[in-house]
Amino acid sequence: MESGSVIELIDKIGNNTVIDPSVEVVLFNRPETISRGMVIGNDCTIYSRNRFVFGDMQANAESDMVIGDHVMINSGGYLSAEGGLVIEDYVLIGPNCNILSAGHNYSDPDLYIQQQGLSYGKITIKKNAWIGASCVILQGITIGEGAIVGAGSVVTSDIPPMAIAVGNPSKVIKYRPGKYPCTENSSQERTAGLAEKIRLEKEIIHDTENSASQERTAGQQTISKEKVENQTGTNHEKIRLEKEIIQIHQGYQEEIKRLNTEIKEIHQSYQKKIDLLHAEMEEVHKGYGLKLMEQKKKQFPIRFSLRG
Repeated sequence: MESGSVIELIDKIGNNTVIDPSVEVVLFNRPETISRGMVIGNDCTIYSRNRFVFGDMQANAESDMVIGDHVMINSGGYLSAEGGLVIEDYVLIGPNCNILSAGHNYSDPDLYIQQQGLSYGKITIKKNAWIGASCVILQGITIGEGAIVGAGSVVTSDIPPMAIAVGNPSKVIKYRPGKYPCTENSSQERTAGLAEKIRLEKEIIHDTENSASQERTAGQQTISKEKVENQTGTNHEKIRLEKEIIQIHQGYQEEIKRLNTEIKEIHQSYQKKIDLLHAEMEEVHKGYGLKLMEQKKKQFPIRFSLRG
């Protein structure tokens, strides 16, 4: 195992990048002939007590880390590059975050979990995203451009661009103003556009299946590797888009609930003010009546004395 300061084990550091001396890099069996490793861009700041873990670089061909320009990583983080980690330009990462591109296999009940090896999945954090303090990002996740992940969240699925996601597991609650504002019209238009894209993708899958069936009928027993890869990629894209539609719908529904709550609170507040004004007006009317009675007594003392 190689363990040391980031300066000793890093492959490339950009200009004006500042790295605290306490930062660590941990890796095993780094080959000398490969280009994978740790690359940090220009004008980055990495604060104290961060640990970057690559694992066994010969056993895992995906182990790699690329950090773009103007990235800021606050203190106390654990960043796993075992399954691959890309952090694009202008990303902010809060303190005590765990970014885990590797996990443990556990499917065999007859073996201890630590004996079943690791699973891997590349993590990509797109440009201008902000990861709040104490977040956990699991393997295979993509955080979209301009997205925000609230403090303490556990991210188990992709976060769309410009979305704001919170919770465990994290859910999209709304979208930042600009690219995908969470309004009724824009949300419906975007959902409709994604639905149309999914429809077209399904047609492509259907055409691909028909083509494969015709080839088998003609005596061709196998489908080319390229077509299988294309169909697999299309299925993954369809699943990703369907997840994104669900997240958009959930964010839209949460926003409607929030607005309804605010309207109800405003209505209740105004109703209280109206009731208070009515009470005050009634008191004024009573006071005015008493004053008028006193004036009449003074003007017509005999009449009031006879009544008495």
